Amino acid sequence: WFTKAAAQGHAHAMLQLGLLHLEGKGVEQSRALAEDLFRKASAVGDFPTLQYCLGMLLAGLTDDQEPTAAEAEEGLSLLGRAAELGFAAAHTALGDVHRKGHILLANHTRAMEYYKIAAEEGEPEAYFHLGELLRMSDEKEATKYLKWAAQAGHEGALAALQEMKYPQEL
Repeated sequence: WFTKAAAQGHAHAMLQLGLLHLEGKGVEQSRALAEDLFRKASAVGDFPTLQYCLGMLLAGLTDDQEPTAAEAEEGLSLLGRAAELGFAAAHTALGDVHRKGHILLANHTRAMEYYKIAAEEGEPEAYFHLGELLRMSDEKEATKYLKWAAQAGHEGALAALQEMKYPQEL
């Protein structure tokens, strides 16, 4: 169905088919085909999910492929646009880039800014990373964020709280 709809120019179908190619689910796994479909979709319709997916791919955040400088710049720009439109996962991805020092130099202060925005938008992964970044400097605040992530079902947050010997009142 996605193939037929994508051939007819439906941007959402192109996005979904691109995601299937990226993961190799029911179709040939191909980063190049995924990128091509994402780019074709962006020519038809521009929406935050598409910007996020293409940005993640170009920035090298979906696989182990190291992006070129131009790809990284375009990827970060697309993630920034998706974040500006309120796409919480884009804020989390930008936080990850700054926390890990992937593409850019590591900057935990900037990472926390992005994670806080994503957390305000209800993104459990952002709660988790905020908690992890705060563990060494402010255990009480870290516990608060980790507890929120754990309540949303984040397994890493549950493990972190157990490691911190936090009571099992979740």
